[in-house]
Amino acid sequence: MVRGISWRIIAGVIAALLLLFPGCAPKTTLTPTETIPELLDRVTGITSVKYEQVMTNPEKPQETVQWRVWIKGNQTRIETTYEGQTGVLIIDYEAQSGYTYDPSQNVWTKMDLGGQSGEPMTLNPMFSVMEWAKSILASPGAVIVGSETIDGKNCLVIESGEEEAILRTWFWKDYGFPLRMEGFETPVEWNNIEFVNISDSIFELPAGAEITVE
Repeated sequence: MVRGISWRIIAGVIAALLLLFPGCAPKTTLTPTETIPELLDRVTGITSVKYEQVMTNPEKPQETVQWRVWIKGNQTRIETTYEGQTGVLIIDYEAQSGYTYDPSQNVWTKMDLGGQSGEPMTLNPMFSVMEWAKSILASPGAVIVGSETIDGKNCLVIESGEEEAILRTWFWKDYGFPLRMEGFETPVEWNNIEFVNISDSIFELPAGAEITVE
């Protein structure tokens, strides 16, 4: 079992992501050149990006969970702060290894991503908004229902899922990158997005780090 605050926070956020509710947004007229396959091509072409992911409780707006995420190729780093302490998750899908950082004990825990099943872990939509975006855009039921602007960014609004569990996502047209998602009990927003060449050092453990094995 992975110990430490970082994994507990991440697991809690995943649980929140699994609760669905219907959303709504105004419809507008679209031009024929705006297509879902174009968005899918654009988001598939992203190889290095950093962003913040924010989840807010609609009933208690002051309660938010924020991730800071770096993704480059097969490597991911996620940081989240809880009660003044920052937990970290680092994943290397090519090496099939991961590390979680427990700030309360100042210890890194190494994980075998294959686990007891021995099946390799692949890029996970729970930890990568691009993989999540690809799964939505590639779904047969995805349909464009409108266009809006968020923070000056032109977006296509796309609905996907079944009638009783409709997911609505605002995709940044230029990159096919999600900026907002509704349909969860906790809406999700992505901001401070930077398409930059991230240094490999971001995915490395600090020198002298104390490591335990899961």
